[in-house]
Amino acid sequence: MLNPYSTLILEINLRRFVLKIGIFTGAAGSQGTLQEQIDEIVQCENDGLDSVWAACINDVDSLTMLALAAEKTSKIEIGTAVERVYQKHPLSMAQQALTVQKIAQGRFRLGIGLSHKPLVENLWNLTFHSPAKFMREYLTIINSLNTTGSSDFKGEFTGLTIGLTMQDRVEVPVLIAAMGKMMLKISGEMTDGTLLWMTGNKTIEQHIAPIINEAASNSNKSNPRVVAMNPVLVTDDIETAKKSCY
Repeated sequence: MLNPYSTLILEINLRRFVLKIGIFTGAAGSQGTLQEQIDEIVQCENDGLDSVWAACINDVDSLTMLALAAEKTSKIEIGTAVERVYQKHPLSMAQQALTVQKIAQGRFRLGIGLSHKPLVENLWNLTFHSPAKFMREYLTIINSLNTTGSSDFKGEFTGLTIGLTMQDRVEVPVLIAAMGKMMLKISGEMTDGTLLWMTGNKTIEQHIAPIINEAASNSNKSNPRVVAMNPVLVTDDIETAKKSCY
């Protein structure tokens, strides 16, 4: 049985009508043991869902869990929503993502995000300064490692000069959590799309789509993905369902 706090994902292709349905897991507390989380992804594949996206909060390491789940599945798309960039150097992020992608045989998607200033500064004791510029520099390294296997970049906030020795690298599609104009432009220019949280049709149509589409077009990229996550609870017992939400 799917965790009752799983979140429905509707993915929209902005240039042609394509709707895919998946599950966002781990956003509301524990999803159970490591094995139970793997079993949930297996069930999602058996139930015909298109994707499962794992939160990266205070539970098991999501990339490791998804690698284990990839060995038990063969069709379903799996991804992170989202790995927090301030917690990992882009080299470590890329190495983990490329490793999971190889295990998943091309089904893995790396979702990354900035997190939030109170978390970054108060919990992790790091500096949340010029976040959009930080993300642009981070993606410069990730994209270079992803496509060429090497990086020679030094920015204001991060940098890397290295060549990976992975011989069987499989590129990983990258998406970022983006809602503001600057981040949406970065998403359209540098990634495969955006990951949204509790965002409705009106906002997607009037705000998200115009900005990300224009940025993608200006960078000779097409069909940016929009992965919209919204909490739902499917039930035939409304009163019990309401109680379970509090």
